[in-house]
Amino acid sequence: MQVGEDGHANLVKEALASAGVNLDHLNVVKGPTGHALVMLQPGGRNSIIIVGGANASWPRLDDGIGQLSANVQQLIRQAGAVLLQREVPDTVNLEAAKVEIHTNLIQKL
Repeated sequence: MQVGEDGHANLVKEALASAGVNLDHLNVVKGPTGHALVMLQPGGRNSIIIVGGANASWPRLDDGIGQLSANVQQLIRQAGAVLLQREVPDTVNLEAAKVEIHTNLIQKL
């Protein structure tokens, strides 16, 4: 998980901490914190504007486990659950999923 170096970062950190999220491994990267603006339309439809910010500032990853740092891989292996989200590059999610598969965290539905 990572945030930027802006005022939104403090809001995000405070909200996560108040919800009991462990922030020991939170990264701070240059630039803004990612966020989304959700606009609800009549009838229940929505429009979403995404500002990637820190969520999009991951290094490009090649195929294969080993592109995420050893520390991040170890954190994934030790996790009881891992949430993959579409706000980060797909390559990051794929690498995390590969680590999960080798750790048997992913259960077939």
